[in-house]
Amino acid sequence: MRHSETRKGWLTTMKYVLCLVLYSVGTNTAYAYLDPGTGSIVIQSLIAALAAVSFVITTYWQRVRGYFTKFLRKKSDLEDTDEKRDNE
Repeated sequence: MRHSETRKGWLTTMKYVLCLVLYSVGTNTAYAYLDPGTGSIVIQSLIAALAAVSFVITTYWQRVRGYFTKFLRKKSDLEDTDEKRDNE
């Protein structure tokens, strides 16, 4: 498949998405009912997403901190060796 064919497919898909969005926004009346249960499901989903993100961050925090500590330690070690060479 050539690059131009892939691009044409992507543009066609984007046209359909744009038409769907414009059609959805352009409707005047929805005649829809959202009961209180829908709001609680949305709130529960947001709380669950926040809990999942905080769990992932706390789980991988040690790895991230270790990576930056090694990076900064290597940088400071290089600067120390450069200063020693300059002093000699």
